[in-house]
Amino acid sequence: RTTWRTLQEPFWWAINILRGCPFFGIGSLSFAAILCLIDREDHYQLIHFIMVFKRFQFFITGLAGLCYVCASYSYCIVIETPDQTAECGKNGPGSYNLPPFLDFINPNLITLSVLGGFLLQIVLVWVALYLVRFSLPKGGNIRFGEKLIGDKVCWNDVELIPKKGSENWLNFL
Repeated sequence: RTTWRTLQEPFWWAINILRGCPFFGIGSLSFAAILCLIDREDHYQLIHFIMVFKRFQFFITGLAGLCYVCASYSYCIVIETPDQTAECGKNGPGSYNLPPFLDFINPNLITLSVLGGFLLQIVLVWVALYLVRFSLPKGGNIRFGEKLIGDKVCWNDVELIPKKGSENWLNFL
């Protein structure tokens, strides 16, 4: 599919908004569900999962978080309390001053959920990297139409990663 066609899909938007949600570990749990749903024996799917996950982590946790904190702190210093910048330490970003209708949520619960989501991100990437060791490259156009052996998609005449002593080792590098 083309990029324009993908951007017009409402399901794609819903999944990406869910994956990008940094609150209460929702994004981490959605990636955990995706890891459970993909074929964990397929090398391409595992590598693609890791790359998409790290890309979302960089943009959502890194850049979007940085922009949000900078904008919140600038708003606090410049507009909200220009005469009392010490108030921004109490009411600025990260202080978890919730609106009155969310008073029932304990700020410690928010902190623990953010920490739990971050730890789940770390664990998911390491689990996926561990599973890559046992995965097989499946599919592709190189061997299209040839007879496959075994119950897994693999060919017996191709060495996937050449051994260091073999003559194909230098070609592999």
